[in-house]
Amino acid sequence: MVTRLFFSTLVVSSLIIGGQDGFAKAPIAIETVATVEELEAEITAQLAAIEEIVTAGKYEEKTEEAKQAAGVIAVLSQGLAEHPDHAKSKINGPAARDAAMAAADKKADAELFSGKLEELKKSLAGETSGDHAQEHPWNKLIRMHAMMEEINARNSKLRRALRRPKGEMDERLHAVTSAMLTVAMHADTHEVKDKTRVPEWEQLCVDYLTSLNDLSKSLGEKDADGAAKHYEAANQACDKCHELFRDE
Repeated sequence: MVTRLFFSTLVVSSLIIGGQDGFAKAPIAIETVATVEELEAEITAQLAAIEEIVTAGKYEEKTEEAKQAAGVIAVLSQGLAEHPDHAKSKINGPAARDAAMAAADKKADAELFSGKLEELKKSLAGETSGDHAQEHPWNKLIRMHAMMEEINARNSKLRRALRRPKGEMDERLHAVTSAMLTVAMHADTHEVKDKTRVPEWEQLCVDYLTSLNDLSKSLGEKDADGAAKHYEAANQACDKCHELFRDE
């Protein structure tokens, strides 16, 4: 596991990328959030979840769940595309991102979703065609509602993992995935109606992501006390954000 950075106010500026060119690159350096191995593992897990829904003939029943998983893959795949170690992965991050975004689109019907699922499977195997730009706006990868639903689901799974951390990747991936979604949240400031308050939104995202990074580390070390502390800190940042921006 990579050494995770602590996002104090003093180092935030060193992690911000881009600036005037908008959100062409992640607003937070991906290598401080996840390893290539972690991104690959969660992308594969999300694809398996989607395939299970489709294979069981339950797409119509679980459309939102399937599209939410596709949105998560889009975020993780863009993270992989920008990761300094992306060459170590056989997954074509940009191609996986484009297929996942098309599948997650509100207007995608069952036929289109199925077609994009096949494209997604090929991109994970390194079999792709066409042009796929490496960069993509991070505020356009996943819908805010789907993002929040996924984070809520991961939060519940993390709460269960706190009881007796086993140090397994599956536990850490819940924190890592939420942290990756927070990178996208940092870039998506459309919920902030008063744009002078965007720095507050961004700082709360950094606070939340920092706690998730620390939580992942504690889970990997089977440190139940540390994990509980960082889990509580993450929830405090989340609650503060809702308090400040939910009714703005």
